Formats: sequence, structure tokens, C-alpha cells
Amino acid sequence: MATKSKAIVYSWSMSAEDVDRAFDSIKSRAGTLRKNVHQLGVSIICHWAKNGSANVAAQRATKLLDSVDGSHKQKIVNWFAKYGGLEYSKEDKAFKYTQTTVTADTYQSSREESPFDLTGDAAPQPFNDVQELEKLVARVMKRRKNLKDGDVIHANLWNTVTKAISEVKQAEQPAH
Repeated sequence: MATKSKAIVYSWSMSAEDVDRAFDSIKSRAGTLRKNVHQLGVSIICHWAKNGSANVAAQRATKLLDSVDGSHKQKIVNWFAKYGGLEYSKEDKAFKYTQTTVTADTYQSSREESPFDLTGDAAPQPFNDVQELEKLVARVMKRRKNLKDGDVIHANLWNTVTKAISEVKQAEQPAH
């Protein structure tokens, strides 16, 4: 008779045994969650193919997107763009349909490629404050060229930040 394993009790101070067992449990549950997200996406496309309701598909795709962890959102957006003819509108924070029908072939193809395979996971990166500030400065400078009502950009601030970034980068250069 097989022995049933003791359930893992998750807490802030787990036993060493539970910690070791938890890795496989989390990996298994993460895989199951990814599979369920893929199945739900395919089901959304299937219902659209059968019923022809592009607006309902867009609403359901948006609900799916709202349900997943932030680190997976781009995977869902890319997958629906490829297989569902749905585009994500950042402004409206919702999917919009770009076509009114999907075919059985599209449905079949969507089953064969998971959102998590279509767009792989990015390798973890250490935080780099200078790079992050450079990205922010680039966004501000781009926006500065096309201001909208209510935008506030302090030129002196961003000139100072740009100068500070340059000084830090220069100080980090190896001496010759």
C-alpha cells in the first residue's frame, strides 16, 4: 500500500523538509497554471470561431489578461495578437478585435503553441539605477517633443539628471 505524503504547510518558518519538498510542488503548480491559462485562451478563440462574437472574445481576453500575474501579461498580449486577431490598447487597457472571424485552422494552431512558449521568460536582471534613469530620461525627452494638456516637465530637473548620469558613467570608466 502506497504511503500518502504529508501535505506541505506553507508558512514564514517552514521546516527544512517542507522547504525541500516545496520546490517541486511550486514548479508543478506553476506548470498547471500555465496550461490552464493556455486552455482558457484557446477556449476563448474556440467560442469566437463557433459563435462569431469578436467583441465577446475581446472582453474575455481582457479578463484573462487582468487575471494573470504582471510578468505574464505581455505573453498573453502577444499570443492573442498572433492567434486571436486581437490587439491590446494600452490607452483603453483592453483588447480590441482587428478581424471579425477566426477559422478552425487558427483555433487548431492556437492549441499547438502556448503563450509561454511564444514569448519566453526574460532572464532575471540585476537592478541598475543608471540604466533605469536613462530609460526614464529618454521617455521624458520623447514626451517633451509632444506635450499634452496637463503635462509638467521641469527642464532644469531633467538637465541636472542627465548631467548627473553622465558624471556617474564617466567616474565609472577605468583610468587609462
